[in-house]
Amino acid sequence: KSALMRLDIKDNPHKYVTIRGGLDAQGYLLLQLGNNTPEPITNIEVQVRYIDRSGNQRSGSVRISKVVEGGQQVRINTNIGPLDGMDKVEAKVVHAEIAGE
Repeated sequence: KSALMRLDIKDNPHKYVTIRGGLDAQGYLLLQLGNNTPEPITNIEVQVRYIDRSGNQRSGSVRISKVVEGGQQVRINTNIGPLDGMDKVEAKVVHAEIAGE
């Protein structure tokens, strides 16, 4: 199974890295990423699309270069915002790699 995951993570990183979002007290986007594998993962990239407070659609990406160990979670302050709420935010994991490969 591990060999298959190593191949599949390149095409389907969202299957192996969970993502939850929220806003801090100032309205900036926080992401919580979870590594659903037994392997350490690194170079996680999250594509974020959102509507800013002026009503403009914007997008950006957040890259996490630190290693997230298997089963661990990490919280990321994205510096995206301030936003009015999570209903206008979409985030998707678009890249992840097994650490050391």
